[in-house]
Amino acid sequence: MRDISRLDGLLEGLVKAGGNRIDSIRYETSDLRKYRDQARELAVKAARDKGEALAHALGQGIGKAQSIEEVPESAYFYNGSFNAGISNDGLAAEKARAPSIAPGQQTISASVVVSFELM
Repeated sequence: MRDISRLDGLLEGLVKAGGNRIDSIRYETSDLRKYRDQARELAVKAARDKGEALAHALGQGIGKAQSIEEVPESAYFYNGSFNAGISNDGLAAEKARAPSIAPGQQTISASVVVSFELM
């Protein structure tokens, strides 16, 4: 489903059709690759900046990167809310509170480990 505004109606329809448990609503972006690439690029730049700062504290500089490794992480974290306990008995009460699904933010991150030559 791409239109999140239709999600409440879909869940309500599932409950009316006899569904009594809804689990694991998962939010994803259709631009995951784009955002992951951006996060990766920012992580590499941050690693270089941190390496330069640490080397500077030693009175040195950094040279070429000797190794780089991406640290595997979960693809995203959704920061929002939804009411998981929807049942036929509570449908009227749930409908009185709107919306049952709240849009939030999706965080896509990347972590890298870079080893630089000290100069």
